[in-house]
Amino acid sequence: MQQLFANSVAAPLPIVLVAGQSNAIASQASISGAPALPTEGAAWFYQGDINATVDEDVWSCTQTDTRFGPELGAATVYGPAGWAKYAAADTDLHTKWQPGGSVYTLFETSVNAALADLTAAGVSYTIPALIWMQGEADADTSAHAEAYAANLATMVADVRTNWGAGIKIIVIEIIKSGANADTVRAQQASFVAGDGNAALITTDDLTAADGIHFNTASMFTIGERCGGEIP
Repeated sequence: MQQLFANSVAAPLPIVLVAGQSNAIASQASISGAPALPTEGAAWFYQGDINATVDEDVWSCTQTDTRFGPELGAATVYGPAGWAKYAAADTDLHTKWQPGGSVYTLFETSVNAALADLTAAGVSYTIPALIWMQGEADADTSAHAEAYAANLATMVADVRTNWGAGIKIIVIEIIKSGANADTVRAQQASFVAGDGNAALITTDDLTAADGIHFNTASMFTIGERCGGEIP
C-alpha cells in the first residue's frame, strides 16, 4: 500500500466518495470507449464490492472494472485524488440508502474500509465531496418521488456526521424516464437549493444508451462536470 501511494503529490490526499445505483456503476459506459484516462499516478480507485464482500476491496492506481461511473471523467479534470465508490443497481433512497438501511450500511462499511487502508499505509486524507448518482428507483411511485429531497437530506446528514461536516454533495440529475422522473428531478434541485453546500449536475443535453442509463460519452461528460464542482 505504501508503494501504491508513493507518488501522491498532495498531503492530505483528497478522497472523493461516489455512491448511487446502476448509473453510478455505469452499466452502459465502457472504459474501452472512454475519451481519456486520468494521468498516471494521479488517481487511485476503490471499488466497493456490490456483493457485500467488502474485505476483498483494494485500492488501485487504475480503474479495474470494464465499466466506469462519474469518477473517471472527474479524475481527469480534478487532479490527484482517491475515488472511493460503493454503488448497487436498482437500489432506492427511501429505504435501502437511508441510515441503517441495507445498502447504506454496506456503503459505510466499504468507505470505512477504504479509509482504514489509507491510514494503515500512512496516507493522510480529506473528504471534500460526495458524488451522488441515484434516483431512478425512487420514481417508482409518486410518494417516493415527492419524498426524495427529505430522504436525501437525511442520508446526507449522516454522511456528514460520519466523515465531515464540510462535505459538498454533488447530485447528478436523473434522465427523464418514467412517470415520476420529473418529480425526482425537481426534488433533486430542491435539495441542492436548500442545502447550502451542494451542486446539481444537469443532464438534459446528454444521451441515454437504453432510455435510463447514460452512454459512454455522456458518462464521461458527467464526470468532468462533477470534477469541476469538487472543492
